[in-house]
Amino acid sequence: MVSDMPGLVEEIIHSVITEWPLALILLVVIMLYIDKRFKDFEERIKGFIRSEISLLRHEIASFNRTLLEVLHVKNILTDAEVVALKGFLNTLRPRVATKYYTKEVYDRLGQLLKKDLDEYTWDDIKELQHIAKLIELEGKESGRDDLLDYASRLRIFIMLLEIRLKRKGIPPKPLEIS
Repeated sequence: MVSDMPGLVEEIIHSVITEWPLALILLVVIMLYIDKRFKDFEERIKGFIRSEISLLRHEIASFNRTLLEVLHVKNILTDAEVVALKGFLNTLRPRVATKYYTKEVYDRLGQLLKKDLDEYTWDDIKELQHIAKLIELEGKESGRDDLLDYASRLRIFIMLLEIRLKRKGIPPKPLEIS
């Protein structure tokens, strides 16, 4: 039996050498299949994470809105605090970026933040929401955390304006269907 071992080893080596192109092709096919399966799995995981983050952001915004409404109803959060936040936002407007947060957006934000609290309308709120979105997009693309922080604070101010208008009995405009 021991004498048959060198012959068996030679036969295996000969088989591998003669069949290596087929073995290599099979190995490449297996690797490509596994790679595709992992990419599909990775995309599903990324989609799941994106949807969970979106849901979490919505829940946090909803909690913030509810908390602000409660504080405003209890007169803990008064117009003085809203005016102070408005002044803070106006004073600390971030420097202009390039793609989304342009000079025109910067100037319009300044105009909106200079309004008296009683002058704000639902159209102003809609415009401020658009500006906050532009600032956030700019922050994400440029990696500027100051823009992301500012957009978050601006959204809080927007929530407070919405609460004020609702408390004054001014309902939001119905959605326009195009």
